[in-house]
Amino acid sequence: MKQKKIKIFFYLMVFTLFSCVTKQNAQVVFPEKISEIYFQRWIGGQELTGSGINFYIQLEKPLNQDIKLEKIYFRGNEAVLNKENETNYKASFFQKNQKDKILKTENILYQINENQAILTYKINNKTLNIKVENIKEKELIAYPSVGKPRK
Repeated sequence: MKQKKIKIFFYLMVFTLFSCVTKQNAQVVFPEKISEIYFQRWIGGQELTGSGINFYIQLEKPLNQDIKLEKIYFRGNEAVLNKENETNYKASFFQKNQKDKILKTENILYQINENQAILTYKINNKTLNIKVENIKEKELIAYPSVGKPRK
């Protein structure tokens, strides 16, 4: 009888642990349809303008009022997503001129590939994360330099 109680207790514990794990990962699909997600590198045309990456998310339709896009984690960096219009969001990653670059150890938050990102969003003030994959790179934008003034 005692062994039967121990087995029942063991099975209940295993069931409880698995149900907790599945509850934490319940949000595996973003609740809205993303029509396009891509990034585009840019470089400034003047010596001290630097360079960076603009990251774009285009939705098929406007988000429900209870959903808010927060930030994107991409290639070891994190940036806030800004709403450009009802269906387009943009995040900007800036890098100063190489002369000013300071080597530092970065805390890697997520182990993801080069063409993946982690999208952080809120639904009813609950923060959730989702991995987005197959992020396309669009052609580099090289801003022109300003010519020297005439004497």
